[in-house]
Amino acid sequence: MRDAKVLVLGSTDSGKTLLIRHLTILLKTGQLAENVTGGTVPTVGVDLHTTKVKGMRHKVELREVGGSMVSLWRQYLSRSNLLMYVVDASTPSSVGNSVMDLLDCLAQPGMEHKPVLLVFNKRDLPCGMPRAELESVFQLDFLYNARPGKLYTTEVSAFDGTGLSVIVEWIIEHGMEGVDDTVS
Repeated sequence: MRDAKVLVLGSTDSGKTLLIRHLTILLKTGQLAENVTGGTVPTVGVDLHTTKVKGMRHKVELREVGGSMVSLWRQYLSRSNLLMYVVDASTPSSVGNSVMDLLDCLAQPGMEHKPVLLVFNKRDLPCGMPRAELESVFQLDFLYNARPGKLYTTEVSAFDGTGLSVIVEWIIEHGMEGVDDTVS
C-alpha cells in the first residue's frame, strides 16, 4: 500500500481550492464539513495539502497547481500517481480551453497508464452545461476507448459538497491500491 499522490489541475476559477478544502476534511474525518466555503483566491503557484485517511495508515497528498501555470503543469505529472482534472461545468467558455489542456496532459510521456478523474464541478449552478454536451465536447467515448480502465468522470459541487464521496472512493481505490491498510 502506498500513499496517494494526487495532482489537481484545472483552469483558473474551476473550483480546485474549495474542492481540496472539502476533500481534506472528508478524507480525515469521513464526514463532509459545513461552512467550508470561505473566500478563496486563485492559486498562484502550488499548494500542497497532506492528510491521513480516517481508518487507514497511509496519507493522501493533494497537490494543486494553479490554472495560471498551465505551461508548467507537465513538470508535475510525473510526481503523482493520480491526476484529478477539475472543470468549471457552469461556464461554457472555459470548457473549450479545459479540453485542450486536458488532452495536452494526457499526451505527456508516462500518462498512458495513470488513472485520471475528470471532475465536472459547479453542478449546483443552474447555468451548467448538460452532461451529454460535456461528454460530446470532451469526446469521452473516444477517451474511454483510448484509456480503458484509466479514465473516470464524476459530477460534483465543491460549494455544497455534493458528489465528493465518489472522489474519496476513487482516490482510495486507485491511489492506494495493494495491501489492506485499515487500522484495527
